[in-house]
Amino acid sequence: MQFRMNLFSPAEAASMSGASTVLQREWRRREIIPQNEPGTYARFDTRDVARLLALKTFSSGEMSVASLGEAADEAAVRTMDMLVPLFRPSDWAEQRWPSGTPQDKRFVLIWGNQVMMAPHLDGLPGFLEQFGRATRSPAVVVYDCLVAAQRILDFAPRPVFVPEDRA
Repeated sequence: MQFRMNLFSPAEAASMSGASTVLQREWRRREIIPQNEPGTYARFDTRDVARLLALKTFSSGEMSVASLGEAADEAAVRTMDMLVPLFRPSDWAEQRWPSGTPQDKRFVLIWGNQVMMAPHLDGLPGFLEQFGRATRSPAVVVYDCLVAAQRILDFAPRPVFVPEDRA
């Protein structure tokens, strides 16, 4: 059976990501997230919600979201990789990940304008040592894509994936 991502309203996306509808409008105005198509209501698919959650996390860490769009995109892709096995655990009963697994890049680490993907936090001291000299930013954001995926599932008002229509 094939699945597609479900669509969510701005209010539903806000409850799943923590990015309020007011913040979403502001980010649209600043072109951080895409504008609505003329004459349509805003709708977010599951990947868009994952991106909103990453942007909100970065902004809570006092990061400039305008400059972290690519990091948010990467975090959203990794979050989606984590979301699929959580959504359909019967397909992943043995907890084996396919090759090129999402587990090898579970964490997104950001300090200043430096971004790194990591499978675990053992490398955090080295990351801070390596990039700490290049930036004066005191804030470090550690974004856990697995926790983000679980949050999306926990706060979704309905399934995040729905069966494809076979007409």
